[in-house]
Amino acid sequence: MKKEKNMTENIADKEMSECKLCPRNCKKNRKNKEKGYCLMTDELCVARAALHMWEEPCISGEEGSGAVFFSGCTLRCVFCQNRNIAAAQTGKIISIDRLADIFLELQEKGAACDLEVIKKDIADRDYQDMHREISPLKQAEDAILVDSSDMGIEEVVETIKNIYREKC
Repeated sequence: MKKEKNMTENIADKEMSECKLCPRNCKKNRKNKEKGYCLMTDELCVARAALHMWEEPCISGEEGSGAVFFSGCTLRCVFCQNRNIAAAQTGKIISIDRLADIFLELQEKGAACDLEVIKKDIADRDYQDMHREISPLKQAEDAILVDSSDMGIEEVVETIKNIYREKC
């Protein structure tokens, strides 16, 4: 167990010393308390941890799913429901050990989930959306499908650029 923790800490140290944890690739040295694009250093800042109910039934199920809201989102969405959290204006600095405890506490409260059940529920919902009578979800006739499931961000961007070049 201690060997695994040391490996995890080494990986975290490397990632935080030249941050590329999100697509922004700000390369800030968060280990030296430089703030990245996310406005965060290497500290974990958690704004909320609780069972999340109802909003996404295919994920939350009847017992709720464990939700941990971290400060420091880099997306900057205009309509963000959690703007203060995302902008690193809310939250409490916690240790990695405390975060592990939070995950276990949420699991004890009922947040355990079965990934296969979640996948099936999502597939069922997608099927229903695509086959509903009114306004079914479908790909536009002139749309090009890019399955980015197994691609990194750079590969997705390059694929889209190549499609654009072919069409122009």
